[in-house]
Amino acid sequence: MRIRKGIYRIASSEGWKVEEGSHAMCYPFFIHKDPCFEGWSLSHVATGHNIKRNMKLDDARKLARFLQDFPLFLVPNLETFTIQLQFHKQNHPKRHAEMMKKITGVQ
Repeated sequence: MRIRKGIYRIASSEGWKVEEGSHAMCYPFFIHKDPCFEGWSLSHVATGHNIKRNMKLDDARKLARFLQDFPLFLVPNLETFTIQLQFHKQNHPKRHAEMMKKITGVQ
């Protein structure tokens, strides 16, 4: 996972937004240097939505690798992701709790 400088797209309250800066692809996620925060952010490629902000680069990489094991992130859009997230929460509560614990950092 190599850091590059260039253009990437993220979702915002106004819709898709193009930003320029440092980023790396770690499918189905990308890690990018958020201009509004000091640290790095982890976002979902297909939806452009942010998963976690203001992390050290190494922590963002570790979180991306951990989350790659969850097939619910292999979805084409936000609507499908929302359905899959609910399904995952209902049918795999322990695994869902483990995933959320890792994302939020709450013990």
